[in-house]
Amino acid sequence: MSNKAGKLLSIIIPVFNERGTIEEVVGRVQVAALPAGWTKEVIIVDDGSHDGTRDALKSLKDCRIVLCIENGGKGAALKEGFKVATGDYILIQDADLEYDPDQYGDLLKPIIDGKAQIVFGSRTLGLNKVPLSRIYFYGGLLVTRIFNLFFRTRFTDVATCYKVFPRAWAAELSEGPSQDFVYDVVELSRTLTHKGEVIEVPIRYESRGSAQGKKMNWRHGWRCFRRIIGIYLAERTIAIASVIRRSCLAAKSFVNRTGWMPVFLSFAVFFAVFFAVYFSVSTLSAGDDHFFHFRFAQEMWHNGFFSSFQDFKAIYFSKMAQGNDYFMYYNFIFFAVALPFTLITPLFLGIKLYAVFVAAAAFTLLYWCLKKFEIRNPFVWTLAILAITSVGSIWRFFLSRPYALAPSLLLLLLYFLYRKNRIGVLVLSFAYLFWHSSTFFMPVCVAVVYYVIERFYRQKGDWRCLLYAFLGTGAAILATYLVSGGFLSFIWDTLVKIYWETIIGKSVPISEGGELYPIDFFNFIQGNALIFAAFVTALAVDIASYIGYKWRRTPAAEYFAGMPEKRRHLQTSVLVLTSGLFLGTVVASARFADYFTFFAGLYIALSFDYARRLITVSGGNLIRKSLGIGLAIVLAYLFLSNMLFLEQKLAHSQSAYELYQVGSWLDRNSKPGDIVFEANWSWFPQLYYWSPKDYYSAGLEPRFMYEYDHGLYWKSVHIPVDGYVCAEQACPELAAQQQKAFSRTASTEAWAKTEGDKIAHSLAEDFHAAYVVSSGDYRSFNYIMSNNPHFKLELYDQASNMLLFRVLP
Repeated sequence: MSNKAGKLLSIIIPVFNERGTIEEVVGRVQVAALPAGWTKEVIIVDDGSHDGTRDALKSLKDCRIVLCIENGGKGAALKEGFKVATGDYILIQDADLEYDPDQYGDLLKPIIDGKAQIVFGSRTLGLNKVPLSRIYFYGGLLVTRIFNLFFRTRFTDVATCYKVFPRAWAAELSEGPSQDFVYDVVELSRTLTHKGEVIEVPIRYESRGSAQGKKMNWRHGWRCFRRIIGIYLAERTIAIASVIRRSCLAAKSFVNRTGWMPVFLSFAVFFAVFFAVYFSVSTLSAGDDHFFHFRFAQEMWHNGFFSSFQDFKAIYFSKMAQGNDYFMYYNFIFFAVALPFTLITPLFLGIKLYAVFVAAAAFTLLYWCLKKFEIRNPFVWTLAILAITSVGSIWRFFLSRPYALAPSLLLLLLYFLYRKNRIGVLVLSFAYLFWHSSTFFMPVCVAVVYYVIERFYRQKGDWRCLLYAFLGTGAAILATYLVSGGFLSFIWDTLVKIYWETIIGKSVPISEGGELYPIDFFNFIQGNALIFAAFVTALAVDIASYIGYKWRRTPAAEYFAGMPEKRRHLQTSVLVLTSGLFLGTVVASARFADYFTFFAGLYIALSFDYARRLITVSGGNLIRKSLGIGLAIVLAYLFLSNMLFLEQKLAHSQSAYELYQVGSWLDRNSKPGDIVFEANWSWFPQLYYWSPKDYYSAGLEPRFMYEYDHGLYWKSVHIPVDGYVCAEQACPELAAQQQKAFSRTASTEAWAKTEGDKIAHSLAEDFHAAYVVSSGDYRSFNYIMSNNPHFKLELYDQASNMLLFRVLP
């Protein structure tokens, strides 16, 4: 292929202290023949010479001279030459006499023939003399070998001066950081290999030594080696990053094509985080009801699912054990989900795995709802909600009880109302009772609030969705009668009476679980400071926007007026529900706090996601990105901090082995159906966990015993606490006698005999108890049993301070 159009060759000569050779080199360059149609421009870049080279340059003609104030190195000089070059191609020429300009034609021939755009002159392919600088010559070959090894090239002489390439690449080729010989040898060579194929042609080379002005030494070779390593590592990093980026883009594309994949990945992330937190500690989350729930579910494999409910006698003195007036629990779906986890051995690992599974499912459902409500970055918002939620609230999701998933189910119901999915409303309202029967009314409450808000804005609500919520809940109540006809009696005894008689009215001081009592207003705010502050801020934005809308003021008016109607219904409904749950928490029961967390988080996400359009930041993208990065760092810190504190809280929770000694002794030595009297009703879950074949006097809800027999309940209270038998709420005379008896040793021994006989008789006749479980906290009771012949100490566990007595005839 011939060169038909004229080409200009820019010959760049970097110079530093070459007074003795510069004039001869330039002269030979100027007279060097070029192929037909080619012309040349000679550019001399003096790199701060101080030996008279600059004086010699003044006498040169037909050259463009660039003077650098300070010596920057060969690389810096070449970059200055690239800036002023105007030719089609660039050729690098040294200012010494080692390279012969008469070889320009050989260097340009592959370009003219169309074989390549890049040509290197190789000294190893020619007939060269290297007697004076053999160390320099072979040092260059060593650098070439290393270059080839790391970059998988086949150069014979990468350290050559003669390099020819298109000037169009000059700007890009100048980006390397090196300024000395390393730039020419390593960076320029490596960059050119990315541009295309490099052809090497043989050249003549006459070496010179340091006495003739040679400036390279072993340090340059070492710097070349280090730069090769640096470029190699940088390229590997970029390559890895590119692979990761392509993989992420491919994964994102795949995820976007499959609607279920984001949900699955979100669940996987939450499951992995919660698993790492919970399984890094050896304890269970608390001495809580999940000990009973999972042992009860495990027994279903042997006794049958519904048969386990119908023949339940473990809490013996209650309506459910004596006449099946009602079941203790109607959470059938919860127990069905728990069943597979009971196959794990030991069982407490199954309990922990279930807790991790449900906690991950709860936050995944929150993410899914945020996504369906068209909130930007729903996963980030879910992490943010998790980051600002109090550790105590997060901890409750790990208690392996039905309410851990109940708030998420109500969010799902809210989504069905939002989308007018009546079948979804019907099914979920029906199923909710069988997941968490104690709050069976909550779906109706959510539906009523949403309907009222719709009426408020549109003067017309979707009454069908409301009707379906009532129908679903009503159908669930009706369905319970197919199994047990006492559901309403169960609700009346365990909910209405608890709240009206014990918690609110305080007329019957029955000991209940702490979660049933309200939380102090200020304590609740203090314990949930971050999420409460975010909720109040979001509320202030909404109130201001609504007032501005009513008063026709901007920009608040535009904010509210521009909000889609469905979004108004949703956001206001969530606000009303969150406010109601907050009031319920501080007035009625701490159980509403579980719901408050999720609904407050949803409201915060809805409010701030829409309010972001009002936020303008002066300073452009830089300020916005800085604020975003700062907020991300804060949320990441809060998230990690929450997970660490959660791990500590889990680690210091009650061990599954606290009642192991007592429970395992009963399991080995008692007969099936033996009744165990517990001094404290809260021990039942763990006792049942270790010995499910026995029956226990009370447990879970003391209201069960109270409703069965008021007198029996008060006996169960006074016997262990006061050390006497009393079937009334208060027995002042007995209390005075007991106090007087325990004031003197002789009277105490007499009391242990006389009142001990009465206690033994009551335990045997009223409670049919074969065993009594007590602890060091019940000193009077323990003294009576230890000094009365009707009791025999079978076990004393010093580690847990628990005692087990046998009741003798």
